[in-house]
Amino acid sequence: MGDYFMKLLKKILKEADSLTGNVLNKHFQANFPNHEFDQHDAATLGLLEDMVGKTNSLIVLVESDNLNGTDALTRMIFENYVFIKFILEKDTKTRGESYVNSIRYNNMKLFDLYTSSKESGEKVRQFLSVEKEKFIQKFPDLSDQQYRQKLKDDFLRPLNLNSEKKLTWYNFNGKTNNFRKLCEHIGKEAEYLLLYKLYSSEVHATQALSYFKFKENYIEVFRKKSFDQKHHIDTVSNFLMDIIREIYGYYKLKSDLGRFNTNVYVNHKTVRELL
Repeated sequence: MGDYFMKLLKKILKEADSLTGNVLNKHFQANFPNHEFDQHDAATLGLLEDMVGKTNSLIVLVESDNLNGTDALTRMIFENYVFIKFILEKDTKTRGESYVNSIRYNNMKLFDLYTSSKESGEKVRQFLSVEKEKFIQKFPDLSDQQYRQKLKDDFLRPLNLNSEKKLTWYNFNGKTNNFRKLCEHIGKEAEYLLLYKLYSSEVHATQALSYFKFKENYIEVFRKKSFDQKHHIDTVSNFLMDIIREIYGYYKLKSDLGRFNTNVYVNHKTVRELL
């Protein structure tokens, strides 16, 4: 039966893969200049494209029975899912801009690390075999104080903050200062506890003992099996379905949303009949 669930995921992925193009053509190009592509659009559709890419990678691993990394990919897909849900929940323009500004702000912080005169900066440059002046020449704006101040102001302004102490882009209420609280905010705490925490063990390299079975004078080595992956496939399918509906709904592409819902119903019905 696993093949049928994989086929369903691939059908959903095909829709997700065409979603950005549908939005660009039917929402923006068809209504230009009334609808212009903005930062929050880049955030939403960029996170979607990342979900699509990671789902493709998950499928490759599962189908090749090369399963190390599937936990990590599912965890990262969940992060994208939560971020898109939060951005589209309300105040989409502001939240999307905050996400984009946080990336620019964090890039500035990385630049500071790479160009630091401290020992940590020296070690990074030695590891990369790049001289400090090369970084400065490549990113001249990041050495300009006015530009740096603008990056900082752009990041803090949507959050109504005047300090850099609570630097999570989604902390709009002053209370959502970590990913678990963000999941609670959008009603996904159960998914966080069941999926995110569970799959984090692969990300943080804490699965070493799961590959061995110890008995007296005997050690057996295990590998991940393909039958363990049905949950990953179902989970990612549900995340993608939800996000496709959210994005079609946000951009008011009703005919595409209706077509997708019909296709999902037909495919689910087919799978149920085969079980």
